Amino acid sequence: MNVEGVMTDDLGESGEVSQDCSLIKAYGMPRVLLVAALVSVVDQLSKWMVSSMLAPGERISVIPGFFDITLAHNKGAAFGLFASIDSDVLRFLMLGLATAIALGVLGIVLLKECKGHPLAQASIGAVLGGALGNIADRLRFGAVVDFFDLYIRSAHWPVFNVADSAICVGVVILMVCRPARGAHIQA
Repeated sequence: MNVEGVMTDDLGESGEVSQDCSLIKAYGMPRVLLVAALVSVVDQLSKWMVSSMLAPGERISVIPGFFDITLAHNKGAAFGLFASIDSDVLRFLMLGLATAIALGVLGIVLLKECKGHPLAQASIGAVLGGALGNIADRLRFGAVVDFFDLYIRSAHWPVFNVADSAICVGVVILMVCRPARGAHIQA
């Protein structure tokens, strides 16, 4: 932006990157978007692969007694939250509101606390990519495709997918490695 407030090109007269472009890079947007795209693509490919091999409820034993690939369609949120709501419209609105709040909080964290912190930026990308992968399922199928089935004997963890894993890992990394408030580590 020039002195009069008019937008200028990313490259100034000397060929240097403008401050607007520098701010985008400082806040890690290329890293966030790259990780988000990678997570989303891997998530969608894995769901396509499992859906093309299995019918809903069908399973392939990977580690007997502990881990199966089981195709499931989850109309609720992560781990089946909101799945018991009978109205598809109400469930969609609840999930949309929860997603909007989560993405808003994520944006605030990115802008305020993760400037110059590559691990935090990659973690935000993982969360964003996971959210986008599950949103794509919900828009296309009205449910999220899940297939990782962990269990011991008859005790099963809720079936989940690559997107859920990326979201959980990203959030844990953000909590554990959270940049100190006010301290910006320059990469």
